[in-house]
Amino acid sequence: MRLIDVVSKTHHLPAGTFANISDDLGAAIGPHLPPLVQMAYAYARRTVAAGLLFQGVFSLADYQYIYTIFQGFQLKTGHTVEFQEAAAAQSIELLQSYDPRLTKELCGIMVFEAQEALNNRVPLPNAQVDYESVIQIFSDIVISLKGNNTSTQAQAPTNQSGCCVFLTIPLIFTIITYFVLGSDHLIDLL
Repeated sequence: MRLIDVVSKTHHLPAGTFANISDDLGAAIGPHLPPLVQMAYAYARRTVAAGLLFQGVFSLADYQYIYTIFQGFQLKTGHTVEFQEAAAAQSIELLQSYDPRLTKELCGIMVFEAQEALNNRVPLPNAQVDYESVIQIFSDIVISLKGNNTSTQAQAPTNQSGCCVFLTIPLIFTIITYFVLGSDHLIDLL
């Protein structure tokens, strides 16, 4: 049994894909699921909570609550590296079934930046932004970190709400972390 097998795609919320995944996950979870699927659920839920945080749909307290639940799942399920990697892979498999752009790298950076927000190191949007804007911003960060010269300049989309200004500082922290700690530390944060 895999996470993708137990989640039914039934929600179509105005907030977009992250909200749909979040509610679909909520409808699927239960104590009857094997520990690996439960941990995959926790990874997916934490990732979409980070996305909803950067959309301005979730507050920092909402994200903190989901992160605390994630930690609880870690304690009650497996602790081995192999177990956690398998759960994370199932999480990405589910997320990419909604949107192939939700790669391990993009999700890892998004979660990293959400953790930075918890530590008061990055500002958050002061208004709601759409799903596509968040995906574009984090896609641009992934491209810039990979040093992909074939893409256009990494520019955040403009939006009257100022949605992209809030990612200037996180991008700086991400780049510093990338060069100081290496890319493995960013990608493994998923």
